[in-house]
Amino acid sequence: MNSLFTRLALFGVLLFFPVAENALGQVFQATGFKIVNVDSTTATIWTRVTQHPDANSSDAPLPIIDALDRATNKPVALRENRSFPNVDVLVRMPGSLNFDEARGGAPAESGQTRVGYRIKGSSNWEITSWQNTDLSRDGIRTHLLTDLSPGSSYEIFVEARTGSDDTAPCKQTGEFVTTPLPGQRQPVTFTVMTCQQYEHQDRPDGFAIYSAMAELKPGFFVNTGDVVYYDHGPVIALNPALARYHWARIFSLPSLRKFHSQVSSYFMKDDHDVLSNDCGPTTQSGELTYEIGVNLFREQTGLPATAYRTFQWGRDLQVWLMESRDYRTPNWTESSSSAPTLWGSEQIKWLENTLAASTATFRVIITTVPI
Repeated sequence: MNSLFTRLALFGVLLFFPVAENALGQVFQATGFKIVNVDSTTATIWTRVTQHPDANSSDAPLPIIDALDRATNKPVALRENRSFPNVDVLVRMPGSLNFDEARGGAPAESGQTRVGYRIKGSSNWEITSWQNTDLSRDGIRTHLLTDLSPGSSYEIFVEARTGSDDTAPCKQTGEFVTTPLPGQRQPVTFTVMTCQQYEHQDRPDGFAIYSAMAELKPGFFVNTGDVVYYDHGPVIALNPALARYHWARIFSLPSLRKFHSQVSSYFMKDDHDVLSNDCGPTTQSGELTYEIGVNLFREQTGLPATAYRTFQWGRDLQVWLMESRDYRTPNWTESSSSAPTLWGSEQIKWLENTLAASTATFRVIITTVPI
């Protein structure tokens, strides 16, 4: 059975909205796939199985979010750029609709995915084994490609199916390039972007910046955070289901689907796409703790276990991606025993050591917040 139950908590009571069985007996990839964390010999392919081929209609209703103060049981007005640490949350839909039918959503489905890849122009495909996806991880499965050729262009396809008896999988295609070895001299163009709010789309298929970046034919792309805005717009994310709804909406936009099938990405997290404005490790909003927010970001982007990392692109370029949320200390006061830090001593020492060891002509440090 591929039915889905969305769990929403109200004052400790669990509410369930049943979702109808997939009438077509098929699965799809409405949020496309992403090529992440590429180096000279490996790449991770992020895949997600969905119920429908595209996002829900823009005419569909939005979910309604009720937040009640735990101490007083009174309604709390939800406002942007804030966290709500002491509220109980109820999510409901108008009429008899269920949450999976919300406007712009792309609900997950269980199934299987696999990846085919080959050096561009070659005749033989390498194909991964089918891997199961499940709803506990939002229909997501990542595939690690290994033994790739450095500095090479690859063709790729991603297939999704319901199971072994599905003879007509949903297929999407794309391409990417691996990083050249440190001794190789090879020109590179890359793009960096931040802060995309779903409600601020500037063209019918999403955001104009994606086609503009694609025209540059970048070797890679860095997103420096605020990939989504949990604490903005008419749907404030106060539980995991609402958080995943934000991710599904943004990555089902055609401009993002197309770009991410053609360019490899390195994602960095910031505040709005983890929890709320200016959040840190002690922040909570509704049912979302900072730890849950970090885990959801990792689920949705393939972020490595250690968020700060560096990679070299041939002889001339090395890039450092810094983590500015996980290690921050409370703000300094006159009674503080030591000065505050955004990066933490371990990350700062790592940066010093790797910068000193670098042989790259250009060394680029990317951070999500001002220093």
